[in-house]
Amino acid sequence: MQVSAKLTDASRTIKASFFFLNRLEFPRPDVGSKVRLIGTHLQQWKQGGLQLCGKNIQFGESIVPMSLSNAITAWGIVKAAGAQRCFPQLAITAIVIAWGHADTCRGSDMHLSAEFRDFDNVNCTIRGSFFFDPSKCPRSFDPGDVVQLVGVDIQEWNGLPQLFGRNVLITGVHK
Repeated sequence: MQVSAKLTDASRTIKASFFFLNRLEFPRPDVGSKVRLIGTHLQQWKQGGLQLCGKNIQFGESIVPMSLSNAITAWGIVKAAGAQRCFPQLAITAIVIAWGHADTCRGSDMHLSAEFRDFDNVNCTIRGSFFFDPSKCPRSFDPGDVVQLVGVDIQEWNGLPQLFGRNVLITGVHK
């Protein structure tokens, strides 16, 4: 079975053609879904354009679990290549260094800042800046608490990587 699609990111649209052995193997994502395509390659199309293609490709989760130190290293590589917008959302387990107070901003949104360190590497720290609907704002955490951040992004702030996101799921993890 052949499946054709148009895929877009912030700056371009590309046509795609994927082949599956049967209809049952095709995991149909919803229009507008953010997915990770595993097993694809880029080829030159007859008319001179590029096309994404593959056989029995897999759709991965758009949130990738990663350690904090690996995320910072990967961000540096992606940033050097100029591909920051292709960096996936992450699920990270980290230790709280400092936890700010949630303040109202932008209408009714809550803003929260925090600082984290890697679970295994005490020298790896990063700040975070998060925005929440008031009903989704996480409880307060103390320094030393282990938390999991799901759906977090990385951006550059004042020359350094920073965690950020909207309605990021932040939950405590038992030590």
